Amino acid sequence: MKKIIIVGLFCFLSGVLFTQTTQNKDDKNNSSKKVYPASYMLGVVITKNLSQYQFTKSEIDDIVKGFSDAMNKKITTKDIDYQSINTYVEEKKRMLAEKHKKEGNEYLTKFIKEEGAVKYDSGLVMKVITEGKGDIPSSSDTVKVHYRGYFIDGKEFDSSYKRGQPVEFVLNQIIPCWTEALSKTKVGSKIKIGCPSNIAYGDNDMGPIPGGSTLLFDIELLDISKKSTSIEVKETKENK
Repeated sequence: MKKIIIVGLFCFLSGVLFTQTTQNKDDKNNSSKKVYPASYMLGVVITKNLSQYQFTKSEIDDIVKGFSDAMNKKITTKDIDYQSINTYVEEKKRMLAEKHKKEGNEYLTKFIKEEGAVKYDSGLVMKVITEGKGDIPSSSDTVKVHYRGYFIDGKEFDSSYKRGQPVEFVLNQIIPCWTEALSKTKVGSKIKIGCPSNIAYGDNDMGPIPGGSTLLFDIELLDISKKSTSIEVKETKENK
């Protein structure tokens, strides 16, 4: 268990540092940028993904003290209750996911009121922007789409448009809200859908998507690139 946490922390720090280095390449020539000691900035980077958990002042004080004591060798890993840490972090994640779900529900409540928006039993909210004239795919068909995915604050997390390449996938092998929405959509249509977390990625973080997030997608159904095949059993006198 200790090894998993230590390796995970190392990967987390490496990932954050690499990401920040990549993102800040264009800022090197910005002479107006305030300069901080590298050691101070390292502390800022370490907290990058922790700040979302909204620690209380008391919790922040404990985290800072724990960091300081560990750096000064006042405490060793033998004194650490890893199970307690895991329970604590999981509870923080749960609380954050609940916050995201509440905010998402509030957004979808407003989205439902838009002209043409429809809410389904699953929680999916769908609005047809442009009605196509093609076939409607079945859940086992392979479809070709362009799409943009973003959060309720408008921040984009994925886009096939930006990659300049549409994607193809079997409709029943993606997140449930996509399967449901596109199974109601004609080829050539453009739609906007709102996906609560229970029909998207759930309560756990998934890459850039925080747990509990309600996701929004603008989707253009370009084609059914491969129709599923099924064996039709015709009724005969023998099997009546």
